[in-house]
Amino acid sequence: MSAFEVFEGDGRMEAGIGDGERLEHESAPVDRAELLRSYLRDYDAPCPSCGYSLRDLMGDSCPECGEGIALRVELAQPKMRMWITGLIGLSLGLGFHGIVLVILLAIAFFEGAIDDLWPEAWPIGLGALVAGGGLAGWLAASGWIRRRPAGVRIGLSFLCWGSTAATVSLFLMVIT
Repeated sequence: MSAFEVFEGDGRMEAGIGDGERLEHESAPVDRAELLRSYLRDYDAPCPSCGYSLRDLMGDSCPECGEGIALRVELAQPKMRMWITGLIGLSLGLGFHGIVLVILLAIAFFEGAIDDLWPEAWPIGLGALVAGGGLAGWLAASGWIRRRPAGVRIGLSFLCWGSTAATVSLFLMVIT
């Protein structure tokens, strides 16, 4: 018997040591901390926080940084593509609006024309607020977004890029 295995049985999580074909198991639910310790007896995994080797971990927290450690099932390929695409769109919008706003403020300050800044600056300020608020919301809702169906994730990603395009277009219309 060599491999540690976990399986579902009668609605309960059970675990045991097996050779791949025959599994000896406990019929009572297994303690999650014990599952973690059993897994780390055979595998050398780094702490996700500090990188410390967790092999032969005795508790359920990293001895180096003190962060709690849990054994979880995750997707092999997390649904990040559309989330990252939206993040890039909002980040580009915030970067563009932020840089242009700083440049406009610097020009107005050095020329002593702060009072004349409003007609050119309001769409940039609005764009920075839209992109900044969108970016904060996007980051806060990352888990929710990644759990949505593909069509919803694509639509939300297009919305991020569309908001950036709309506020840049508004700025360009105002200055021309």
